[in-house]
Amino acid sequence: LGLRLGLHKDTLDAIKRDNDTTNDCLTECLSKWLSRADNVDSKGGATFDSLSDALKSMNENAAADKLDQEKRNAMISGNDIKGTNDVHSTATEPAPPTGTNKPLIGSPPLSPIALMDIPDDRPTVSELTEFHELLIKGQLEESLPLLDADTIRKIKNAVNDHEGISLFRQAFEEHPTLLHEMRVATGKMKGINVDYKNV
Repeated sequence: LGLRLGLHKDTLDAIKRDNDTTNDCLTECLSKWLSRADNVDSKGGATFDSLSDALKSMNENAAADKLDQEKRNAMISGNDIKGTNDVHSTATEPAPPTGTNKPLIGSPPLSPIALMDIPDDRPTVSELTEFHELLIKGQLEESLPLLDADTIRKIKNAVNDHEGISLFRQAFEEHPTLLHEMRVATGKMKGINVDYKNV
């Protein structure tokens, strides 16, 4: 499982050497995966989908199907759950991701619902493409108070999509809350009220 999630063999050998039971090894493996060690990002990052894909590639279809079902259930009931435990629930907008929900090494495995609380603070390729297209169409400018007019102009006037997306990546690195703001803005455009810190 660890190899399919993007962990290196050396990492897995160290986990095996340092842990006594299979359960402890699995816990540590998932902890490394959640912290995006080794090549986890090249396998899709620490997401429901990448875990499900890894399970399916091992013919563990029942476990993958259960995970997919838990993801759907959590997304459907996410708004109900959010208001009960979220310190930001009184705010009108969802709080930007903080990255503080990482599990401690040696802690028990997280449930699929708990996995949703681990923010993904990197934009996906599809998000970058969508943000770039919306900005070119002039539909995002009002939603980007963090970006100055010069940066917006550079992104819109990029020679090609690749350059525009690269400029967006740079903007995300310079402004840590920008990704959250853009997810909220695009969600509003689509008429979706989603707490993107939990996606």
